[in-house]
Amino acid sequence: MRPYRLTVTAALVTGFLSSAQPASAQPALPAPWERGASLRLLLPPRSQAHAWQSESPTPEAPASEPPGDGSSSPIGTLLLSGVPLKLGASITLRYEYTETSDLTDQFRGDASANGLRYRLRLGAEFGAQSAPLRGGIRISASQTPNPAVEFSPLGNAFRPQDIGFDQAWVTVRPFARRELLSFSFGKIPNPFWRGQVGTWRSEMVWDNDISPSGVALHVRPFDGPDFKLENVASYFQLNEIEDLRFIGKTGITSLIADQLTVTTRWVTAAVAFYDYENLNAGLSASRTPANAFLLRPGLFMTNNHINYGPGAEGFVTDAFRMVNATAQLHFPISAPSVGNPEVFLLADYIHNFEVPMDRDGIRVTAGVHMGDEQGRLQPLNLWMTYGSVDADAVLATFADSDLGAGSDYSGLQAGINYQLLRHLRAQFQFNHYDGSPLQENTVQRVFVDLLGDF
Repeated sequence: MRPYRLTVTAALVTGFLSSAQPASAQPALPAPWERGASLRLLLPPRSQAHAWQSESPTPEAPASEPPGDGSSSPIGTLLLSGVPLKLGASITLRYEYTETSDLTDQFRGDASANGLRYRLRLGAEFGAQSAPLRGGIRISASQTPNPAVEFSPLGNAFRPQDIGFDQAWVTVRPFARRELLSFSFGKIPNPFWRGQVGTWRSEMVWDNDISPSGVALHVRPFDGPDFKLENVASYFQLNEIEDLRFIGKTGITSLIADQLTVTTRWVTAAVAFYDYENLNAGLSASRTPANAFLLRPGLFMTNNHINYGPGAEGFVTDAFRMVNATAQLHFPISAPSVGNPEVFLLADYIHNFEVPMDRDGIRVTAGVHMGDEQGRLQPLNLWMTYGSVDADAVLATFADSDLGAGSDYSGLQAGINYQLLRHLRAQFQFNHYDGSPLQENTVQRVFVDLLGDF
């Protein structure tokens, strides 16, 4: 058997050379099993340093993840046997202050907490933007047990932090017009459209940190400069409780979803249908009682629930079927002296057909994005959101962790972020809302973030 050899060659390429030669002009690389793999490092010029941040992992899909949310800008591009491999990392340091008052359910005084938190992400993507096959992985610290909270308290006696894969996906695009059809599978970036201006995205249904597991089919039959029509159909598996001598409700908790999006010059609108099934899987009222899996400690438990016995809490109904309508108006303003601002207004509404009460939610956001890295004013984003979301309007497990912490709230959020340096951004966010239970607990939360991406 011929031994396997891996030869690694690193070459630093300046901004003038980083526009790589076309594939046809590149010398053929030997196969790994013949003479070893060749690997080269290409560092992007300043003008492209944040390009990867703004790319959706599936470019033809709606941009769901906000650029600069920690998705990582590229350290560089590796050519591994002729296949581009982008690497990136981000570290966020957060100061958090939370004050909770009017604790009517606990009959005690106000509570407050503050401290430093952090988030770490490392990512890699393979395949060129024009390639028929692309994929990626991303690891992050924390995000357990709550998938919507990726920030961990500093400390832990200086011990290493647990990490895990929060993304691992492959996208297949079989047609010459890549954006026409794509099929993604694995633990994929959120494929649903939630806004497209600057770094802000709607989080009423999906927190920015959620990467669902399953399959998604994206079709874009019309892709003109002033009109786009696209549809995302998906199936996600939330959890599986096997029937192995388990006395209780078993099976797979799943989500079937479809979103139709229309984009014009000034307006983008989308309608989505979400069908959650078998929500009470894991519920047991036997001699070993247990809550439904999605209502166990560590997850957001702000949905209405019923006591089925001592130590056995479950959802009001076993299925949530919802319609979510989202529309965004955006108006670019030609004013180079202030970074050509783009003003936007987004409205988000959801209705749950399967519950008799507490089933509607609405959020409205106004904001502005201005500046660019090449101008005098660096990128700046400013927004304000009002939201009123009933307890069962959304599945709290995956909803906004900042404003409302799930569902059953009404209140305001205001935020601003600014690009201080090429790889450093500061952000301030203030949240004030009346939250669960019964929107009677008043909560104020302040976040001050410093994000470095490489």
